Amino acid sequence: MDARKERVGSVYEKRLTWCLIVILVMGSALSGCGTPALEESEPAAARVEPTTTPTAQATEPAAATTETSPSERPLDEVYVNESYGFSFRYPSGWMLSEGRNFVSLNQGAMSLVIGYRHGTEEPNICCRQELPEGELVAASPVSCAGAELEKTLLTCEGKTKAVVYENAQEISLGDLRFLFYVEDFNPDYDAADIPEDVQGRVDRVIGSLETFEPAVERESATPKPTKLPPTPEPTEGPTPEPTEEPTATAPPAVAEAEPGGANVRRGPGTDYGLKGFVEAGEQVVITGRHGDWWRIVYEGEEAWVSDGVVKAARTDGVVEVEEVPERVPSSPTVIPTAAPASAIEEKRWIDVSLSEQRLRAYEDGQVVRSTLVSTGLPRTPTVKGQYRIWIKLRYDDMEGPDYYLEDVPYVMYFYQGYGLHGTFWHSNFGHQMSHGCVNLPTDEAGWIFNFVDVGTLVNVHD
Repeated sequence: MDARKERVGSVYEKRLTWCLIVILVMGSALSGCGTPALEESEPAAARVEPTTTPTAQATEPAAATTETSPSERPLDEVYVNESYGFSFRYPSGWMLSEGRNFVSLNQGAMSLVIGYRHGTEEPNICCRQELPEGELVAASPVSCAGAELEKTLLTCEGKTKAVVYENAQEISLGDLRFLFYVEDFNPDYDAADIPEDVQGRVDRVIGSLETFEPAVERESATPKPTKLPPTPEPTEGPTPEPTEEPTATAPPAVAEAEPGGANVRRGPGTDYGLKGFVEAGEQVVITGRHGDWWRIVYEGEEAWVSDGVVKAARTDGVVEVEEVPERVPSSPTVIPTAAPASAIEEKRWIDVSLSEQRLRAYEDGQVVRSTLVSTGLPRTPTVKGQYRIWIKLRYDDMEGPDYYLEDVPYVMYFYQGYGLHGTFWHSNFGHQMSHGCVNLPTDEAGWIFNFVDVGTLVNVHD
């Protein structure tokens, strides 16, 4: 009996011991205050260290709250030029348009122009002869395909109006030549400003440029010499004496082409036909002057260049030219008063509203095409009145005191140098932007070009 009680007591003691262990384990789990062994068995990520600062518990980890700045956002789009062999990346939402030897990227009034050419080609890819008003301030250089480019900000009253790379000169990447230029084309120059985040994205676009083997084979480009060859050393031996005394003659007046080169025309005006091109730094002899144009000798014949695209020297004795070549066809006479649409009886005609910044094409009294345009800025307004298209050119070069544009598409001149034409250097249509012409989107200009004929009426009004 005593032995049986002893065995029963032993069983009860064992059961009691196990119950106490279970109670301790459950109590530890419920209270969160377990033994070190139990703590080590919990996953580390599930543990939260206690803190005495309530606000610290609500604070998110730094990585969760850090947002990517606009200048660091990915460049999602890719431009590839198989023919020339280069590519670059750019932000989605930026509008890309192409011209001959130009790519333009636009965000609002800001435009990044990338000019390109092969080293054996002659097209001028400089988009400005003179910079807008402002002060040039050096900025940090930018890397482009292994080359380091100087970067300069054009500022005015604390705002960045333009960004210039390599002093607006071409850079060489293998056989290719590139030029980069950024400007805010806001019609209100005081309001124009390129913010730092946009500048940062532009720098990244330029930095993403890569070159590769082009699809079109071209000859290898020969770098242009940057220095004059050394003067040859005199040969030994007696110097022959001149047989006659040389006659002293004054050096002639010359015009030296600016960095962008200069168009040579048949007469003193941009509405004269092209005759040729003078490369940057090349000099031609001046024989006369008419207004802001120099008469020159070009390939043995008479020709003209604008004073705005050349540096003239020794011009004191240059004669003023009264008679100049006649334009063919001649520019029409100004008709100062525009007419309301209801009063115009034409089969086809073009209406330009300066207040709406809109062009409408009419046929049989009905509007058949309508598009936003960009007309002249206040300092270079578009002429008003009734005119007729006097010449159509699939491409033409346009130049003035502070700009040079090559191969402008679908040009339709309606008064002297004023015309309708396609535009690849900006997309800010609906706002005044031009030097007097009517800027159209290139595809719209192509439609209008096929719609009109020489002699079609153009009605320009407020």
